[in-house]
Amino acid sequence: MAALSRFISKPGEKGLPFFKLLKKADKFVWDDEASKVLEELKADQETLYLYISATTHVVSTVLVVERQEPGHAYAVQRPVYYVSKVLSDSKTRYTQVQKLLYVVLISSRNLHHYFQAHKIFVVSSFPIDSANFMAEWTEIQKPPSPKKPEHWTMYYDGALNLEGAGVGVHFISPKGEQLNYVLQIHCKTTNNGAECEALIHGLRIVVSLGIKRILTYSDSKVVIQQVNKNWDCAKDSMDAYCAENHKLEAHFNGLEFHHVPMDHNVTANILSKLSSKRA
Repeated sequence: MAALSRFISKPGEKGLPFFKLLKKADKFVWDDEASKVLEELKADQETLYLYISATTHVVSTVLVVERQEPGHAYAVQRPVYYVSKVLSDSKTRYTQVQKLLYVVLISSRNLHHYFQAHKIFVVSSFPIDSANFMAEWTEIQKPPSPKKPEHWTMYYDGALNLEGAGVGVHFISPKGEQLNYVLQIHCKTTNNGAECEALIHGLRIVVSLGIKRILTYSDSKVVIQQVNKNWDCAKDSMDAYCAENHKLEAHFNGLEFHHVPMDHNVTANILSKLSSKRA
């Protein structure tokens, strides 16, 4: 009754039989008078309008009621409730029709008491074919299948100690398969040089395997900033590494360089330390 009161004139008078029944909670009997009043309430309910809209990242609705008001030649629409939701990354890929259907769905859940008690017309400026509407509605009810990554992942690290220098590379395929690679460095180098050796040799392996999309991760902020061209290469040797890296970039359709904390690069770190030790 509380939800219906804003849509029915004189709700207290028309709902009086219900209130009488509620006061007799210990002897509750649904009689003919209550049934008659319920049918009258249903007949007296107003039609509501649900205006729906969708953008790339947000869907919104407003539920309105239309009434004749004194001083107005035409019926006046008054807002009853607003619903707005920011779409998750997966839902931003919905088509426009799917987004509109989705916002109708969440509105019907949030405002179920209005949807159950009133006839509601959905209003949209977007043209919706009724047959496609039902097909899309059925499809949107199904949970989206988990999306598998289409790219490889590469973690790399270089190590320099008294025994020597080495690199370690850890690959992960889109299916979760893993491949480890180690290399000893037999020439004079630096810590950053060992990191660059790891990156370049890792990319050469990827190119030989025909892989076109890969994300690479290193715990060396200096190397990442230099290969991303955010910092200038301070030494000639580092400049040569960067130039070689840029040549390899031409073999990929997608290649990204990211920095991670050392504790996120454990496997490559262990591999590089193993490879740096002379047998």
